[in-house]
Amino acid sequence: LAARLARVHRIPMARLGAVRNAGVQRAATRWVAYLDGDDVWKPRHLEVQLEAARRHPDALFIAGDFVFIDAASRPFAYANGSNPTPSSWMVDRELMLRVPFDPELPMGEDFFWLRATRAEAPRVRVPEVVVGYRIRGLSLSAG
Repeated sequence: LAARLARVHRIPMARLGAVRNAGVQRAATRWVAYLDGDDVWKPRHLEVQLEAARRHPDALFIAGDFVFIDAASRPFAYANGSNPTPSSWMVDRELMLRVPFDPELPMGEDFFWLRATRAEAPRVRVPEVVVGYRIRGLSLSAG
């Protein structure tokens, strides 16, 4: 499924919020999903979240559970989708266009976006691991 929908667009270097906003602007589907370069989607990631979207037609945000993985892809901790990482999100594109990421933040744009949309974006948690969230020594999440 992901291979059928994937397109690659090259854009100038920018902060993560600006890059994600550019992707949303280019998307042509109702739903957008993010995959950070060092994370790993599980094989049924999009299928599981699209099933949840069909079961919850009012939802604008679907988050899956994830595991933290090290540089060698070994899992070392579990996290549920109640505090999701962007690689576990599937979000309604219109919501993302209406409330974009702050393109100027050097980090934490996902946290601030989640906080800004909590009241207006009905959310669904998929209780299934959909992502391996990589933590490396030099990654922003290492702390």
